[in-house]
Amino acid sequence: MKQLNLLTSTALLAGIATVACAGRLNSMPVGPSNRNTVSKSEAGTEMTNNLELTERETRSFDVSGTPRIKVDNFEGSITVRAWDQQQVSFVAVKQAIDKQAMSDIRLQAEQQGANVFVTTKFSGPERKMKLGGNTAFSKGAYVELEINVPRDADLSLFTGDGPLSITGVGGEVSLRTGDGTIDVRDGRGRVSANTNDGLIRILNFDGEAEATDMGDGGVNAEGRFAKL
Repeated sequence: MKQLNLLTSTALLAGIATVACAGRLNSMPVGPSNRNTVSKSEAGTEMTNNLELTERETRSFDVSGTPRIKVDNFEGSITVRAWDQQQVSFVAVKQAIDKQAMSDIRLQAEQQGANVFVTTKFSGPERKMKLGGNTAFSKGAYVELEINVPRDADLSLFTGDGPLSITGVGGEVSLRTGDGTIDVRDGRGRVSANTNDGLIRILNFDGEAEATDMGDGGVNAEGRFAKL
Protein backbone atom coordinates (compact mmCIF):
# COMPACT_ATOMS: atom_id res chain seq x y z
CA MET A 1 0.00 0.00 0.00
CA LYS A 2 1.31 3.38 -1.01
CA GLN A 3 0.14 6.89 -0.32
CA LEU A 4 0.74 10.16 -2.13
CA ASN A 5 0.84 13.36 -0.11
CA LEU A 6 1.17 16.68 -1.92
CA LEU A 7 1.80 19.57 0.49
CA THR A 8 1.87 23.03 -1.00
CA SER A 9 2.28 26.52 0.39
CA THR A 10 1.71 29.46 -1.93
CA ALA A 11 4.51 31.43 -0.26
CA LEU A 12 7.03 28.67 -1.02
CA LEU A 13 6.16 28.06 -4.63
CA ALA A 14 9.08 28.21 -7.00
CA GLY A 15 7.78 26.43 -10.08
CA ILE A 16 5.45 23.83 -11.46
CA ALA A 17 5.75 20.13 -10.75
CA THR A 18 4.00 17.13 -12.25
CA VAL A 19 3.56 13.83 -10.42
CA ALA A 20 2.20 10.55 -11.77
CA CYS A 21 1.86 7.46 -9.60
CA ALA A 22 0.42 4.12 -10.66
CA GLY A 23 -0.25 0.83 -8.97
CA ARG A 24 -2.02 0.08 -5.69
CA LEU A 25 -2.27 3.22 -3.61
CA ASN A 26 -3.80 3.89 -0.20
CA SER A 27 -6.77 4.98 -0.62
CA MET A 28 -37.75 16.49 4.59
CA PRO A 29 -37.07 18.04 1.64
CA VAL A 30 -36.47 21.76 2.17
CA GLY A 31 -36.58 24.71 -0.20
CA PRO A 32 -38.08 25.08 -3.68
CA SER A 33 -38.46 21.90 -5.72
CA ASN A 34 -39.01 21.20 -9.40
CA ARG A 35 -39.77 17.57 -10.25
CA ASN A 36 -40.03 16.12 -13.73
CA THR A 37 -40.63 12.42 -14.46
CA VAL A 38 -40.17 10.55 -17.74
CA SER A 39 -41.49 6.99 -17.97
CA LYS A 40 -40.37 4.34 -20.43
CA SER A 41 -41.07 0.62 -20.66
CA GLU A 42 -41.30 -1.63 -17.60
CA ALA A 43 -38.86 -4.50 -17.04
CA GLY A 44 -39.07 -7.86 -15.31
CA THR A 45 -37.19 -9.31 -12.36
CA GLU A 46 -34.23 -10.28 -14.52
CA MET A 47 -33.23 -7.10 -16.29
CA THR A 48 -30.71 -5.50 -18.59
CA ASN A 49 -28.47 -2.73 -17.31
CA ASN A 50 -30.61 -0.02 -19.02
CA LEU A 51 -32.56 1.89 -16.38
CA GLU A 52 -36.05 2.73 -17.56
CA LEU A 53 -37.27 5.66 -15.44
CA THR A 54 -35.80 9.14 -15.06
CA GLU A 55 -36.86 11.73 -12.52
CA ARG A 56 -35.28 15.16 -12.01
CA GLU A 57 -35.42 17.43 -9.01
CA THR A 58 -33.86 20.86 -8.57
CA ARG A 59 -33.20 22.74 -5.33
CA SER A 60 -31.43 25.97 -4.44
CA PHE A 61 -30.32 27.59 -1.19
CA ASP A 62 -29.09 31.13 -0.59
CA VAL A 63 -25.98 31.13 1.64
CA SER A 64 -23.61 33.66 3.21
CA GLY A 65 -20.07 33.61 4.52
CA THR A 66 -18.12 30.42 3.79
CA PRO A 67 -20.68 27.69 3.17
CA ARG A 68 -20.07 24.01 3.90
CA ILE A 69 -21.76 21.49 1.64
CA LYS A 70 -22.00 17.84 2.66
CA VAL A 71 -23.26 15.29 0.12
CA ASP A 72 -23.86 11.59 0.76
CA ASN A 73 -25.05 9.64 -2.31
CA PHE A 74 -25.84 5.92 -2.09
CA GLU A 75 -24.80 5.36 -5.71
CA GLY A 76 -24.07 7.58 -8.70
CA SER A 77 -21.86 10.43 -9.83
CA ILE A 78 -21.38 13.80 -8.11
CA THR A 79 -20.27 16.80 -10.19
CA VAL A 80 -19.51 20.12 -8.49
CA ARG A 81 -18.70 23.40 -10.24
CA ALA A 82 -17.83 26.71 -8.61
CA TRP A 83 -19.64 29.89 -9.60
CA ASP A 84 -19.72 33.55 -8.54
CA GLN A 85 -23.01 33.43 -6.67
CA GLN A 86 -23.83 33.11 -2.97
CA GLN A 87 -26.10 30.22 -3.68
CA VAL A 88 -25.93 26.43 -3.63
CA SER A 89 -27.98 24.94 -6.44
CA PHE A 90 -28.27 21.33 -7.53
CA VAL A 91 -30.02 19.04 -9.98
CA ALA A 92 -30.64 15.44 -8.94
CA VAL A 93 -31.25 13.00 -11.80
CA LYS A 94 -32.73 9.80 -10.39
CA GLN A 95 -32.53 6.67 -12.55
CA ALA A 96 -34.41 3.45 -11.79
CA ILE A 97 -35.28 0.17 -13.45
CA ASP A 98 -38.99 0.41 -12.62
CA LYS A 99 -41.54 2.32 -10.54
CA GLN A 100 -40.84 0.29 -7.41
CA ALA A 101 -37.11 1.03 -7.54
CA MET A 102 -37.83 4.72 -8.18
CA SER A 103 -40.12 4.87 -5.13
CA ASP A 104 -37.32 3.33 -3.03
CA ILE A 105 -35.02 6.33 -3.73
CA ARG A 106 -35.06 8.92 -0.97
CA LEU A 107 -33.65 12.42 -1.49
CA GLN A 108 -33.24 14.84 1.42
CA ALA A 109 -31.89 18.38 1.20
CA GLU A 110 -31.60 20.63 4.22
CA GLN A 111 -30.03 23.98 5.08
CA GLN A 112 -28.72 24.99 8.50
CA GLY A 113 -27.35 28.52 8.33
CA ALA A 114 -24.51 28.50 5.79
CA ASN A 115 -24.42 24.68 5.76
CA VAL A 116 -26.24 22.58 3.16
CA PHE A 117 -26.76 18.82 3.47
CA VAL A 118 -27.83 16.60 0.57
CA THR A 119 -28.46 12.89 1.17
CA THR A 120 -29.76 10.11 -1.06
CA LYS A 121 -30.72 6.67 0.22
CA PHE A 122 -32.12 3.49 -1.30
CA SER A 123 -34.53 1.45 0.83
CA GLY A 124 -35.30 -1.42 -1.55
CA PRO A 125 -33.69 -4.83 -2.16
CA GLU A 126 -31.03 -5.54 -4.75
CA ARG A 127 -32.26 -6.87 -8.09
CA LYS A 128 -31.01 -9.64 -10.35
CA MET A 129 -29.69 -7.97 -13.49
CA LYS A 130 -28.09 -9.08 -16.74
CA LEU A 131 -24.87 -7.18 -17.38
CA GLY A 132 -23.60 -8.21 -20.79
CA GLY A 133 -23.39 -11.99 -20.66
CA ASN A 134 -23.22 -12.10 -16.87
CA THR A 135 -25.80 -11.92 -14.10
CA ALA A 136 -25.26 -9.76 -11.04
CA PHE A 137 -27.26 -8.26 -8.19
CA SER A 138 -27.82 -4.51 -8.22
CA LYS A 139 -30.13 -1.93 -6.70
CA GLY A 140 -31.36 -1.07 -10.18
CA ALA A 141 -31.22 2.60 -9.25
CA TYR A 142 -28.79 5.47 -8.81
CA VAL A 143 -28.72 9.27 -8.56
CA GLU A 144 -26.54 11.69 -10.53
CA LEU A 145 -25.97 14.99 -8.72
CA GLU A 146 -24.84 18.21 -10.41
CA ILE A 147 -24.13 21.00 -7.93
CA ASN A 148 -23.08 24.65 -8.23
CA VAL A 149 -21.41 26.20 -5.18
CA PRO A 150 -19.62 29.47 -4.25
CA ARG A 151 -15.91 29.38 -5.05
CA ASP A 152 -14.76 29.47 -1.42
CA ALA A 153 -17.13 26.68 -0.30
CA ASP A 154 -15.97 23.76 1.85
CA LEU A 155 -17.01 20.37 0.48
CA SER A 156 -17.47 16.88 1.91
CA LEU A 157 -18.59 14.44 -0.81
CA PHE A 158 -19.23 10.70 -0.69
CA THR A 159 -20.74 8.25 -3.15
CA GLY A 160 -20.97 4.51 -2.66
CA ASP A 161 -20.24 3.85 -6.34
CA GLY A 162 -19.49 6.45 -9.00
CA PRO A 163 -17.10 9.19 -10.12
CA LEU A 164 -16.52 12.53 -8.40
CA SER A 165 -15.67 15.69 -10.37
CA ILE A 166 -14.87 19.09 -8.83
CA THR A 167 -13.93 22.24 -10.76
CA GLY A 168 -12.85 25.65 -9.47
CA VAL A 169 -13.52 25.17 -5.74
CA GLY A 170 -11.10 26.90 -3.35
CA GLY A 171 -12.01 25.70 0.14
CA GLU A 172 -11.46 22.59 2.25
CA VAL A 173 -12.46 19.60 0.11
CA SER A 174 -12.92 15.99 1.25
CA LEU A 175 -13.75 13.42 -1.46
CA ARG A 176 -14.50 9.71 -1.12
CA THR A 177 -15.97 7.11 -3.47
CA GLY A 178 -16.37 3.38 -2.97
CA ASP A 179 -15.58 2.72 -6.63
CA GLY A 180 -14.84 5.37 -9.24
CA THR A 181 -12.53 8.06 -10.53
CA ILE A 182 -11.90 11.38 -8.78
CA ASP A 183 -11.16 14.47 -10.86
CA VAL A 184 -10.18 17.81 -9.27
CA ARG A 185 -9.36 20.76 -11.55
CA ASP A 186 -8.54 24.45 -11.28
CA GLY A 187 -8.81 24.50 -7.51
CA ARG A 188 -6.89 25.82 -4.54
CA GLY A 189 -6.87 25.32 -0.80
CA ARG A 190 -6.78 21.79 0.58
CA VAL A 191 -8.09 18.55 -0.91
CA SER A 192 -8.25 14.98 0.38
CA ALA A 193 -9.25 12.34 -2.20
CA ASN A 194 -9.92 8.67 -1.46
CA THR A 195 -11.18 5.89 -3.76
CA ASN A 196 -11.26 2.13 -3.33
CA ASP A 197 -10.66 1.65 -7.06
CA GLY A 198 -10.18 4.33 -9.71
CA LEU A 199 -7.82 6.96 -11.10
CA ILE A 200 -7.34 10.15 -9.08
CA ARG A 201 -6.52 13.29 -11.08
CA ILE A 202 -5.58 16.58 -9.39
CA LEU A 203 -4.82 19.12 -12.10
CA ASN A 204 -3.91 22.82 -12.01
CA PHE A 205 -4.20 22.83 -8.22
CA ASP A 206 -2.65 25.31 -5.81
CA GLY A 207 -2.68 24.20 -2.18
CA GLU A 208 -2.37 21.04 -0.09
CA ALA A 209 -3.43 17.67 -1.45
CA GLU A 210 -3.59 14.10 -0.20
CA ALA A 211 -4.61 11.29 -2.56
CA THR A 212 -5.33 7.69 -1.55
CA ASP A 213 -6.28 4.87 -3.94
CA MET A 214 -6.75 1.31 -2.66
CA GLY A 215 -7.19 -0.09 -6.18
CA ASP A 216 -5.09 -0.07 -9.33
CA GLY A 217 -6.17 3.27 -10.82
CA GLY A 218 -3.21 5.34 -9.63
CA VAL A 219 -2.79 9.06 -9.04
CA ASN A 220 -1.95 11.87 -11.47
CA ALA A 221 -1.21 15.28 -10.01
CA GLU A 222 -0.17 18.46 -11.76
CA GLY A 223 0.20 21.87 -10.13
CA ARG A 224 2.43 24.04 -8.00
CA PHE A 225 3.93 21.93 -5.24
CA ALA A 226 6.52 22.82 -2.61
CA LYS A 227 6.83 19.27 -1.27
CA LEU A 228 5.90 15.90 -2.81
